[in-house]
Amino acid sequence: MKIASDPTGLLGIAGIVVPSIGVAIVPIWAFPGTHASDASLLAWALAHQGRLQATMIANTCGVTLWLAFAASLRSRMRSALPPASTLPDLFGAGMVAMVGLLLAGFTAFDVVVYRADQMSAADARTLYDLAFGLLAMSGMPTAVARGPTRAATRPRRG
Repeated sequence: MKIASDPTGLLGIAGIVVPSIGVAIVPIWAFPGTHASDASLLAWALAHQGRLQATMIANTCGVTLWLAFAASLRSRMRSALPPASTLPDLFGAGMVAMVGLLLAGFTAFDVVVYRADQMSAADARTLYDLAFGLLAMSGMPTAVARGPTRAATRPRRG
């Protein structure tokens, strides 16, 4: 089996397909809202514990693939842009921060899922809120990564 010398496209596709499996197992829109009571949140995690574990494995693998995709794309940007361009580094930094925050959020949620039968409803709520907060904060570095990508790919006039 020959491995492609530039896996960027394959990594990008895999980074979408793998988390899609997680969505098929337990769709994110089925998760309790932030208004759900502590007790109902914990009961939900207990009721769906096995499926949530499978979902989080798919999500974690998929987001980790985003990091590999970003490294590959950063390399392509580096070779396509002028040597002094900071765009590849801004993109890479944004992607590393985004993936880091997502994985940290997943970790907090994974603790709820893994330990649901051993924790209080208040502890589950705290970790659930922390997970959502970290996931929400990933939007800022996403913007940092998206800006350089847009700047590097916009049509040149002249």
